[in-house]
Amino acid sequence: MSPLPRTAGMLPHIGDPSENSSTVHHLTHCQTAERPTRQDRGTVYLFCNSAKTADHCNIGKVAIKMIPEEVLLEVFAFYMRRVSDNFEWKTLIHVCRRWRSIVFAAPRRLNLRLFCTCTTPVGKMLDIWPALPIVIRVYGVCHKITRNVLAALEKNDRICEVNLNNVPDGELKRLAGAMQGTFPTLTGLDIHSFGDTSSVPESFLGGSAPNLRSLRLMNIAFPTLPKLLSSSPGLVSLSLFDIPRSWHISSDVMVDWLSSLTRLEYLQICFLPSRSCTDRENRRPPPLTRTVFPVLSEVFLKGVTEHLDQILARMEAPTLNYVHITFHEPPIFDISQIS
Repeated sequence: MSPLPRTAGMLPHIGDPSENSSTVHHLTHCQTAERPTRQDRGTVYLFCNSAKTADHCNIGKVAIKMIPEEVLLEVFAFYMRRVSDNFEWKTLIHVCRRWRSIVFAAPRRLNLRLFCTCTTPVGKMLDIWPALPIVIRVYGVCHKITRNVLAALEKNDRICEVNLNNVPDGELKRLAGAMQGTFPTLTGLDIHSFGDTSSVPESFLGGSAPNLRSLRLMNIAFPTLPKLLSSSPGLVSLSLFDIPRSWHISSDVMVDWLSSLTRLEYLQICFLPSRSCTDRENRRPPPLTRTVFPVLSEVFLKGVTEHLDQILARMEAPTLNYVHITFHEPPIFDISQIS
């Protein structure tokens, strides 16, 4: 067997992600021509045949800085796709200056985000980090729109997601007051209110959200929603949960709202129990034409028979895979309406 070149076939073994300690070890001090090899977890060990030289030692190192930047970027992207929080990029940038440079050079590829909660020191956050997209989250024990949140909302051209869970009606009004203008980079809006008469004004978001992809409203009346939806052609997921009784929406009008959402994949419409039920004789006959939703795959509906029957009668979804329907009263429903 001919001698192995010193770097031939060697794979980097990355243990501690730093420039000084991440190395590939080449182990031998034997001068014999034949060297059996063993590869274990990315490290190549070279052994001597002579019993007199059974020990081996480290004679060379290849630092992790020799790995090309494009390879490291692939590793970082793989890591970021599998972590639960997009703020984990902080772990990468604290390894070394080179890693920090690679991470900040690819903010979109790595989906870098800044996160703001009720207690986040927003002024400090904006000073020390690059101008990355901002995610606002208000949930848990804190249900208030604090000064930190309001300060973050002033960066309306960087807000990409707003998630409010279980906020009272008064706090929802504070949020709506701070979100009067346009938010051009907003892609996700999720608001859950536990107020009895929660609603958002016509001026909310300036009536436009051109890049919105996910919208979830729970127990919130939004009379000008049709205007917002018409400005959001890329919407993929729409969930209107626990629609208040004060927000009167006919099924025909609702389907008209949805007709422009040709990229919609997930739809959830859940009405609160109605104070009055409509009998079968008062229902209108099915329409002659249907609205086509070409990529809609999942539908969840909850309400009285009349609303749901009319909605389904006007919808056609050729790629529909799953339908879940819950009726508030004993249903009188024609299953043939589902198409």
